[in-house]
Amino acid sequence: MSTVEATTIEPVANEPEANKLFRMVMKHKGSDLHLKVGLPPCMRLAGVLRQMSLPVLTTAEMERLMFPLLTPSARRRSSRTMAAATSPTSSMMASSKPGSASTCSGPEAGSAWSPGG
Repeated sequence: MSTVEATTIEPVANEPEANKLFRMVMKHKGSDLHLKVGLPPCMRLAGVLRQMSLPVLTTAEMERLMFPLLTPSARRRSSRTMAAATSPTSSMMASSKPGSASTCSGPEAGSAWSPGG
């Protein structure tokens, strides 16, 4: 599977890091952002999951991306369960389409995405 070239997204003051990924997906008219420890971020374009040309997500990176999006109460609850939620067999996904819960791995993920085509 080939990789997708990520485009530069200009930072916005006080913006959570995860928002840059969301904005990248929106910029390219993607519908879903898939995040899974052990894989690079993926986006769904025209119904096909495509890996972005970004580094593989580690547990620490997943926490860095997701914790700022949580309320203080959710952070306390999540700190007890984050290790399980970010294990290589678990994934986090944000979607504009209900019911689409596949992850970006293996041949079913389709080809990788690049901004040029």
